[in-house]
Amino acid sequence: MITLYKPTETDFTHNGIGILDDNIYDAVIEEELNGLYVLSFKYPLFAPHGLEIGGQCLIKAPTPDGNQLFRVARPAPSMGELHVFCYHVFYDLVDNLIEDTFIQEKGGQAALQQMKERMQYNTNFNFISDINTISSSRLVRKNPVEAILDNSQDNSFLSRWGGELKRDNFTVHMLRERGKDRGVVIQHKKDLLGYEGDVDWQGVITRMMPKGFDGLLLPEKYVESYNASKYIKPKIRVVEFEHIKAAIGDYADDEDAVPLPQAYEMLRNAAKKMYDEQHVDYPKATYKVEFQELSQTEEYKDLAVLQRVYMGDTVTVIHEEDGFEIEAKVNHYKYDPINEEYIELTLGNFKESFVDITGRVDNVENNFNDIRDSVNGIKNNVKGMEKSILEQARENATNLINSGFGGHVRIYPERILIMDTADERTAKKVWQWNINGFGYSSTGINGPYNTAITMDGRIVADFITTGVLNGNLVRGGEIVGSTVRTDNGTNYVHIQKQFIRLMESNLTRMFIGYYKRAVDSQIQPTILMHDDVDTSRFRDGTLTISQFPVKGENYYTGSFGIVKGYDADQTPHYCAKLNVDTKGDVSLNGDNYIYITGNNGVTLRSDKQFSAYTNTIRLDSVSHVDILTGGALFMKSNQNTEVNSGGHTIITSGKGISQYAKNGSYWVEVANGATFTVSNPSNAFWIDSAGGITLKGGSKSVWMDSQSSIVFNLKGKNMLDIVATPNAETDLRFQTVMLRNGNVEGYKTLQVKNGSGSAYNAVTASAFQTASKREYKTNIRDVQFSAIEKIMALQIQQYNLKTDIEDLYEKRMNRVEGDPILTTNDIETHYGWIADDENTPECFVTKTRNAAEIYSSVAIQIKAFQEEKQAKDAEIQELKEENKQMNRRIEVLEQLLLQNLNDKKPEQP
Repeated sequence: MITLYKPTETDFTHNGIGILDDNIYDAVIEEELNGLYVLSFKYPLFAPHGLEIGGQCLIKAPTPDGNQLFRVARPAPSMGELHVFCYHVFYDLVDNLIEDTFIQEKGGQAALQQMKERMQYNTNFNFISDINTISSSRLVRKNPVEAILDNSQDNSFLSRWGGELKRDNFTVHMLRERGKDRGVVIQHKKDLLGYEGDVDWQGVITRMMPKGFDGLLLPEKYVESYNASKYIKPKIRVVEFEHIKAAIGDYADDEDAVPLPQAYEMLRNAAKKMYDEQHVDYPKATYKVEFQELSQTEEYKDLAVLQRVYMGDTVTVIHEEDGFEIEAKVNHYKYDPINEEYIELTLGNFKESFVDITGRVDNVENNFNDIRDSVNGIKNNVKGMEKSILEQARENATNLINSGFGGHVRIYPERILIMDTADERTAKKVWQWNINGFGYSSTGINGPYNTAITMDGRIVADFITTGVLNGNLVRGGEIVGSTVRTDNGTNYVHIQKQFIRLMESNLTRMFIGYYKRAVDSQIQPTILMHDDVDTSRFRDGTLTISQFPVKGENYYTGSFGIVKGYDADQTPHYCAKLNVDTKGDVSLNGDNYIYITGNNGVTLRSDKQFSAYTNTIRLDSVSHVDILTGGALFMKSNQNTEVNSGGHTIITSGKGISQYAKNGSYWVEVANGATFTVSNPSNAFWIDSAGGITLKGGSKSVWMDSQSSIVFNLKGKNMLDIVATPNAETDLRFQTVMLRNGNVEGYKTLQVKNGSGSAYNAVTASAFQTASKREYKTNIRDVQFSAIEKIMALQIQQYNLKTDIEDLYEKRMNRVEGDPILTTNDIETHYGWIADDENTPECFVTKTRNAAEIYSSVAIQIKAFQEEKQAKDAEIQELKEENKQMNRRIEVLEQLLLQNLNDKKPEQP
């Protein structure tokens, strides 16, 4: 059942706005592994609910993984039907933002949780992952979908942790592997309807030259594939592994560098891993398969659970007549949500590496869907394991037990024996169970039993693998691991190399380790404290304790301080800091106040110099005060500073003078003018007054000059900007209207546009006047064409403005149920001609044919009237002459008629 819901719906257990099943058609759901997940369909515009399918509406539709929600992105009406395109509701995350977060040495679940907590606003999505790979990533201004799926970026989740995405409405799963082998076989004459194969030999590598950071190469240069002999000639590629760095030269002290022999071995292993896991020495093969899903047929309905196929599953396709049989993974499908059946499956035979043209494999294509994990992910997989230790142990135990065919069981009253032979005397592999416990011996019934559980609570084993291990004491020579937990919560200690992180709620509350100072590359042991420590860029409030040797000097210094912001050289700024060194110097700095309090007094003593820097220094003397210095004298006051002199007051500085008047008035009054100059272009000259600012130029001009823009604000609102465009034009930008002084060819006029400058705006005025004095004109002559013919050639049409149509569509999208449906009859209709129509006479348009020439159009209409008037006057005059001649002829005819009548009168008798 396909159901339509309003955009803000949160309860999807009811039928929402309505059910679309009776009228929906051409519905297709398409999903790619780690790729797009979309729904498209068509719907009659005037069918029930057709006009209610609007942007952002939610649609619930059946998928292979159950009912899923899709958000309408593009409802496009066309000829009485809607073409609707929807994204899975997962893509709502695109609208959120991760401003800045640094995920440090965490597994998949913790990484996703930190992403969620750092989103700009709270989300109702939940994130789940079973990936235990430990990795790090710095994310800055990324939306959550980019942060998870954008494999073109080295710092995305896919690139660092890998995995396969499963979207289940508002739950996002990042899994080590989605799907499994359910034993499904698609076979010709059974359920296979057709297949199409594509084998690509272009990206094959059989001889690889792995290259590490800064051009690091192996002594032997190449790593050969075991399958190289299967090809006519070697297929050679240079493959870069930028994350493998050797501790040599300038990189000897880098945190992420390793000894040179280890770096060589990492390069060899990385190349072998591409052969073994990415199969770059095989051609890429993908297959599109059309089949009848037997789980929906009557014959196989009782075996439906054995015939279902899901995204990520491994299936077998057989076509005996073609000699075709493959085992491959589902990485793409098209699904019919109306009939609830597959339309098409796409299978891939192995994971592919992206080394085609450029030879770079910093990103690895995952699951044959062009979704690539970066080689940094491979690096992190070397540190962690692709599957958890517990999962591997479970699989190992399952495989051992399920393959344990054969053997002999002998039951005695006091014990049970399970052996590899029927005779206890010849058996070597023996399990023995009795009242004291059970154990396994590989050397016969007499032991020793190296694997055992005894009745006194002891476990003897070479390896113990468990999910949770509880105990009061763990004793051993060496404990290998990176996380120490005292309970099963989110509070623990994480150890990596020489770094220790104290975690609370999965957040780093304290960090103990070292840094390499950016200014002098000295090693600096450091302790950091914060509610969430970011070791790559200190957050405001980070408390630091550090110590380091001063480069080039024979002493050490230590500091204790708290960070607030960064200085211009991008080093942390300490707003309060205590520095000590082995020379015996101590300095205490504070951006605000420093309090030293003693109930019985404070003594400050120095054998040489005493310096006091305070907010206020008050010296009272009944006589006079002498301030003498052989160096500098600095005076600063946040209140009044009065300098009174009966003579001149002279202040001279070779560098600068600072004067502050924060709470009162600052008067500068001179008789011969004043000039204020700020010569540094990175600084500004500010005039700020709560009582208003008056600029008066008297009989002279007031100049305002800016290289960028001039902005006028009123009551905190931007009322007018004067801005220069890149085309040397000038814009006067009001709140809703913009005036542009055009300078582009064809637009060198005063233009009136809307506030954003995206469209022309209407002008309302009492009159428009066009300058028309003879002194403005030249080459004056009579019109050389028939004005009436030009007017008759003009095609007058009616039209709507595109901006009005956009407003109409927006109003229709925001229409509330019960409101009338708006049409083009509800917006203004305009009448005129098309300036850029080649059939429009040139006398009615501008030279560049981008606008109508109104003044010329009016003049030509007047000229046409004059031509018509002259023609009519001439025609009337001609008719008058004809009428006059006609009257004369009538008069002559009348005379002749009378004469003829008189001549024929009869004689009187």
